[in-house]
Amino acid sequence: MAKRDLADAAAAAGDPPVARPRADLAGIQYLRGVAATLVVVYHVFLQMGAATAGASLETFRAGVDIFFVISGFIMVYSTGCGAGTTPLQFLRRRIVRIVPLYWAMTLFMIAVLVFAPQFVKTSKLAWDHALASLAFVARLNPATSASYIPLVTPGWTLNLEMMFYAVFTLALLVAGSGARLILAASLPIVLLAAIGLTADPPGFAGFYTDPIILEFVFGMVVGLLFMRGRIRLSLVPATMLGVLALALLLIPPESTLVPRPVRFGLPALAVVVAALAPGWPKVPALHRLGDASYSLYLTHFFVLSALVQLWRRLHLFAMPGGALLLFPVGLVACIAVGVLSWRYVETPLTALAKRWLDQPGAKPVTLRAV
Repeated sequence: MAKRDLADAAAAAGDPPVARPRADLAGIQYLRGVAATLVVVYHVFLQMGAATAGASLETFRAGVDIFFVISGFIMVYSTGCGAGTTPLQFLRRRIVRIVPLYWAMTLFMIAVLVFAPQFVKTSKLAWDHALASLAFVARLNPATSASYIPLVTPGWTLNLEMMFYAVFTLALLVAGSGARLILAASLPIVLLAAIGLTADPPGFAGFYTDPIILEFVFGMVVGLLFMRGRIRLSLVPATMLGVLALALLLIPPESTLVPRPVRFGLPALAVVVAALAPGWPKVPALHRLGDASYSLYLTHFFVLSALVQLWRRLHLFAMPGGALLLFPVGLVACIAVGVLSWRYVETPLTALAKRWLDQPGAKPVTLRAV
């Protein structure tokens, strides 16, 4: 649909015309890479034995919160706030974007557990769990018996992403476009999060009522306001807002009782708003990191596992500074593998999926998530 048609369709639906989609989303592109890197830093610290670092370490998990807000924004922006995409088109695009690489990583993990289980110390193969992982459905992990982590550990966020996509697809079907779309997509998410905050149910219900899902709503609201021209920050105030929000994300909290959507979600929302300012300078390395963010997010789990086993075999953890050495080596290795995966695995698989689902030339504009 042409850009002018997006505005016409929105007006016909009774909503104010949406802004013409513009290409200057460099800040969001950079932020994708930053968010993925924060998650990698968090997991590198864990592998270094820094799990006792407490709240100061936990703050690096905020990369996931940034991802979720970006996801909510991109779903609104990429669909023209519902005016430029049918439910079926939306679902196809999400499948093309998320499924190929994640299935490849999951099948790789299954192959390792079948043919070389000695290389995996923290996972077990149970076929019901493996199938649930491929289907993006949360299921009790057989290795821990206390969590709903899929075979590819970072994929827990993708299970929530897929739930969000299902809700958004239904909202497109019943509510059309504009503010009605955002309301229809937000209500079930807010209801689920309210159950999580008030009742804190255990198990499967607890997973899908995690209050973190409110961050999808934050992103959708930002997307609606942005497309209506209500978010207009110039670069200088946007930079100040972004620095302040990142500081709030990364400074250890005084209390762990603050709900995650407040502690991390609101600063993540502010960071995304700041990233929407036009005029961010061109930084090719950050742009490429944004391109590779999904691959980086999924592959760093394997890279760090391999490096930890190497460190143990070489007894580097017992050497002075050996654990600290894992940080620069692990970070560089994860980014390098993430970029290579994006170039030689994710991009070809995505192109193949586009051809299978008859989407010639469709270009994904979102990542999926941590």
